Amino acid sequence: MSQRVRIGYIAVFVVGAVLMLAPALTDVFWFDEAYSIALARQSLPEIWRIGAADVHPLLYYVLLHGVCAVFGESVVAYRLFSVAGMIATALLGPKLVRRDFGVRVGLLYSALVLFTPYALFQATEIRMYSWAMFTVMLCFLMMLRIVYALRQKSGEDVPFSWWLVFGISSFAAASLHYYALLSAFMLNLMVLIELVRVRAPRREALRFVASAVLQVALYAPWLLTLIAKMGDMTGGRFWIAPLGVKSLVQLVLYPLVTPAMSIGAARLFGDEASALLPGVLMVVAVVLTLCAAGCLLAGNIALQKSGERPAMALRRGAVLYLGIIVLGGVVSFALGTTVLYYRYLVIALPPLLLALAVGVCKIRARGRWRALAGAMLAVLALFQTMSAVELAYDPANSAVRDAVLEVAYTDDGERRPVVSNDIIALGTLATHELVDGEAGETASKLGPELVYADDISGYWSAAYDCFAPALTCTEDTETLASAAPNGEIIWLSRNQGEDGAAVKDLLECGLTKLDAQTIWSPYERDTYVITLLRVPDSR
Repeated sequence: MSQRVRIGYIAVFVVGAVLMLAPALTDVFWFDEAYSIALARQSLPEIWRIGAADVHPLLYYVLLHGVCAVFGESVVAYRLFSVAGMIATALLGPKLVRRDFGVRVGLLYSALVLFTPYALFQATEIRMYSWAMFTVMLCFLMMLRIVYALRQKSGEDVPFSWWLVFGISSFAAASLHYYALLSAFMLNLMVLIELVRVRAPRREALRFVASAVLQVALYAPWLLTLIAKMGDMTGGRFWIAPLGVKSLVQLVLYPLVTPAMSIGAARLFGDEASALLPGVLMVVAVVLTLCAAGCLLAGNIALQKSGERPAMALRRGAVLYLGIIVLGGVVSFALGTTVLYYRYLVIALPPLLLALAVGVCKIRARGRWRALAGAMLAVLALFQTMSAVELAYDPANSAVRDAVLEVAYTDDGERRPVVSNDIIALGTLATHELVDGEAGETASKLGPELVYADDISGYWSAAYDCFAPALTCTEDTETLASAAPNGEIIWLSRNQGEDGAAVKDLLECGLTKLDAQTIWSPYERDTYVITLLRVPDSR
């Protein structure tokens, strides 16, 4: 690697690391992150029991459990673990992509990973996405090597190490997220089709069969859980809303426009900018998306007669990404509920970014156009980081917790139950209690009494055991209120307003509203309403 190239990589990684780390050094979190933290602090048998009722495989929670064992219950350490996954994904550029496709492709691939706004967004979330991206990309690169070697027909064996890494990364991906499972399935299918097409030597076919059988055997204990989950999600019982115009636009533009950016516009530049800037960002995202699509098409045409390995990377990267969308749609149709969501697609984004890097380097677009596109991407990446920093370090992030603590006790020091039928509202508070050490074994004496009031019977009921003992569950809100001190409860609502449907139902049952306050939580990007209610005959 030349000195110039080395400097280029160092510059890309240093700037990318700064963009990711800037909003990462915070101990606030939202519900999905709260669930990761609460589950990771359990024992391994409990992770299996409780996680079996969740909607994702368990490898990430086991890894996060290891982080917890080494660093303690450090929210920042959990967050840096996700950052490490994204950096590892980008490091495949100088380590593998450069060797297979050249210096320019490797450098551009790393830059795209580190500067794509949604990759930056996911790099700091305490979720499995960054490591799922890494395992899928590693598996994709090994698939390309294996398929290319099979096509050479040189009589040499495909290196066993390639098969080994391919199998391990495929299984790891499937164990991190179900969309990574779909990706691993497609990558294994690509290898199988190539083995049949080129009539590969028997030894290579046996290696593939051995890899596939071992993966299935290791995944078998989870297959029954997967089948049960799919049955529980049928008939529209999953949380994702049916596809509409907005969700379809998100499926296309999400890599460039993150959930934090529109809110960041108002907070960084004022209300006037909030009316204009999101539209400008959307236009920039559309332009860059069209440019990316053009580069992929032009690169594919340019590679029709030459560059078999680059052509394979470009076409299969695009096929994998589009194939995941198609499979997500097929599964949604089969289950009768929508499971296709833009956030899940990020798992297959690195192979698409490699395809884009190949296309850009092949068509050799004029320097000023490349510079303009790069500047637009850099502006989006910078704005994403600025928005994330603004939301992550806002002092108002503790406002909901502080307000709950203020009203959760009577003047005599007795606890009023804090109740909600929204697990997102309560789960975050429960995890804060667990992490801050205010629950633990003495939960009955310390911290607010958090109660999830909803029908949780059935397969999903065990999923919320990770929040115990800080959170308990009930289906009888009226009896709970009658037994509470002075017959008073705190009802916590999210995104419903002070006259939300749940509060109206309670008022119709005879409860009286004594007080209410509305609070905005910046990091969660949600509005909460805290309502004090009393049963009729209480004083």
